[in-house]
Amino acid sequence: MASVTNRFRPLQTSGLLSETRNPMKPVVLVAGRASNIQQQAGLLLGDCSKLRVEHVWDADQAIERLAQSRVDVIVAAFDSASGIPTEFVDHVRRTHPQVTMLALTAQGSESEAEEALSLGVATYVPAAHLTQRLQLAVSRLITRGMVDRCRNFAGRRLAEERCRYELDNDLFMIEPVVSSLHRTMASMEVGDPWDRIRACTALEEAITNAILHGNLEIRRELLARLRSDTSGRELKHVIHGRNSHPEYRQRKVIIDSEITRDRAKFVIRDAGNGFDVREYSRNDLRDLFAIGHDRGLNLMHRLSSEIRFNDAANEVMLATVRPL
Repeated sequence: MASVTNRFRPLQTSGLLSETRNPMKPVVLVAGRASNIQQQAGLLLGDCSKLRVEHVWDADQAIERLAQSRVDVIVAAFDSASGIPTEFVDHVRRTHPQVTMLALTAQGSESEAEEALSLGVATYVPAAHLTQRLQLAVSRLITRGMVDRCRNFAGRRLAEERCRYELDNDLFMIEPVVSSLHRTMASMEVGDPWDRIRACTALEEAITNAILHGNLEIRRELLARLRSDTSGRELKHVIHGRNSHPEYRQRKVIIDSEITRDRAKFVIRDAGNGFDVREYSRNDLRDLFAIGHDRGLNLMHRLSSEIRFNDAANEVMLATVRPL
């Protein structure tokens, strides 16, 4: 077993990671042989001192590592030719449902994202956007996993819960709202942990879109440019500027939720002008993903059991159904 233990030593990143195991640190397992992407992912995650980052080369090693001690998130970085092994994803979901999975996709490879989401992973990060998105995406999945484990036993007796949230144009309010709804779904045991986390990822993207594209009317080309600033300062500056005008500041995002033991439905409505839904056919979404646009819409479509826009496209319904 000594050789096995050595294979799972922390990924070294310029001395930023200590080899001393800290049981309180979330553990991120970077798996796969897409060496350039994998190395970059390890370096980016290693910069976060709150994480323990480990590395394995293939699915068999990942399964072996999962059997040894806790892992919170798997970052799947398999090469484009082989993709993420279906058997591996099925095994993790069946035997370690508390472990969430994120896929890294090669630059311009929208087909990889499509395949990964269809297998059941919670989200993806394109190689071209690792610097801007990877740490945040992993952090959100760690939070989602923690929330999913914090169940309210009284919630198991809930047959139905309906509520409404009214949000200002404040991105920092999205996480508390999504976490509250996530706890309700977890307590009522709607689907399995992967279903719930995928549903929350889609919900988070829908609220973000409602604030940025809907209420604040930030066009997708401008948003893509703003997000290239990894510090986030440019986006915050634009949000603050638009919120200083009454016509934007007074707008709200309304979230109506209806959760039963078999289904979670969320309706997200903004006060913007909407868009032409017909422009966003399936092929259009794939084309836009390839150039870094409308990742949110892509995730909403792929992670929800049902999705439907109203005629004005300023309201979207997302639903997650418990599998039979």
